Amino acid sequence: MGLTKPHYCDIILLVSHMTQKRALGRRNLSVVKALAVLELFTTQDGYLTATQIGQALRISQGSLYPILHALEAAGYLIRDNGKRYRLGYKFLEKANLVLQQSDVQSVAKPYLKDLAIRLKANVHLGVLRNRKVLYLWREVGSGTVIISEIVGWQEPAYCTALGKTLLAFLSEEELEEYLAQEELTPLTTYTITVATRLREEIAIVRARGYAISDEEAHEGTVGVAAPVRGFSEQTRAGISISVSKTRFEKERDVLIQAVIDVAAAISQRLGARGGGG
Repeated sequence: MGLTKPHYCDIILLVSHMTQKRALGRRNLSVVKALAVLELFTTQDGYLTATQIGQALRISQGSLYPILHALEAAGYLIRDNGKRYRLGYKFLEKANLVLQQSDVQSVAKPYLKDLAIRLKANVHLGVLRNRKVLYLWREVGSGTVIISEIVGWQEPAYCTALGKTLLAFLSEEELEEYLAQEELTPLTTYTITVATRLREEIAIVRARGYAISDEEAHEGTVGVAAPVRGFSEQTRAGISISVSKTRFEKERDVLIQAVIDVAAAISQRLGARGGGG
């Protein structure tokens, strides 16, 4: 685990020294320690125990537990059954402000609009949140496929093209956690409801770089999705289109390639070296 000699320790020691000299009080130092705890969580170290956190920050367990408890109670940390901590969903409660400042959304918007006009299809941008697809943006390009999702709307990930794309690029640990916790309730007669079958489907999505939802979420509608990546090559979001089953059967290759190309273009704008897919 890459937590040796973090610079947060130096920050804490420096602030502690300043606090003693300037009599700033214990509360200010507690805030700095709480921020240092949150800063330890990265894509490489997303789950940490109290022992790991204490060792990394050189904080005794007696001093650390009140901080962890306060962060957990406020929703900034979540503790699993294994006593490991991860970042909580409190960070997403200010969703409207975050979305307004989101470079993913601002970069993607013109591409989504162009794709919707060009294909005359509804186009979506979304992320995975709390095991569901959270829609960040939607461009309406077709009145023949009416699906109610709007900005802020959530749908199950296991039966949507956008959701399967996002699931495909989770870590193996995250995917297994999802499969263990999610109830695969059928929304149509075509919904995948067996975990082993969904795992196989996700492996296919990961290998080919795009996902298809063939009437799995909405009868008569097919979704096609591809991942959007950023500078770190991590999947930051996904884009998808929704078309009628009849149209998809006639234009399958063209529609799939259009989604892949636009996802790659957005990814390159966000700093991904190889684009999306």
